[in-house]
Amino acid sequence: MRKWYVDSMHKMEIYGAQVQSLQPTTVYKYLGMHFSSAGKGKPNIQKLCEKLVALQAPLKSQQHLNVLNKHLIPGIIRMVLGGVCQNTLKTLDKLIRQMVKKWLKFPKDTPINVYYAPTAAWGLGCICLSTRVPILWRNNSEDLVIPNLAIHPNTIKALRFVGRSKVRNVVVTTRRQELKEWTNVLVGSLDGVGLKEHHFAPQVHKWMANGTNLTKGATYIDALKINII
Repeated sequence: MRKWYVDSMHKMEIYGAQVQSLQPTTVYKYLGMHFSSAGKGKPNIQKLCEKLVALQAPLKSQQHLNVLNKHLIPGIIRMVLGGVCQNTLKTLDKLIRQMVKKWLKFPKDTPINVYYAPTAAWGLGCICLSTRVPILWRNNSEDLVIPNLAIHPNTIKALRFVGRSKVRNVVVTTRRQELKEWTNVLVGSLDGVGLKEHHFAPQVHKWMANGTNLTKGATYIDALKINII
């Protein structure tokens, strides 16, 4: 059994500033990730869920989607980038899809690719955590590789983890590949067969990701259903 002892009376100074000692259970934030005396902290799934529920504020549907894609999901990525299992990422993806489906009043059988295809391909442009996080983890680990030196075990683990990043059984290793595959899945399905040429005019679809337009929420939802569903 491992035991920790902290001398709370011990104090140290760095450039004249006093640094207090921490308790074994104290969690602190460094470079966007949480650490404690036991190492990297695990993401607080309950806290993430509370952030999603907080988005149920009286906003328009397009505002909900805009805040989710540009603020909340990037914040979630920073929290889980330190290391999290694939099942946790899938759970978060499912929770986010449920919230989006509720805001936009989508039917239960809405294809998953509609959520993750980029807006240029007439998708909603949401980020799929179970595919994006492994890619980001790999990129961060590759930046730490120094030529002619042994590779750290964490880097090897990251390179193996990225092999699990798949879009419909197709392995993707970059963000561009990921978006391309989500687009291919969307336009290759019966529901999206009419969207094959839409990526040639991405400007036409900017209204889908614009959370500042003055369109009524109900009108925005109806427009989405006409074009996507």
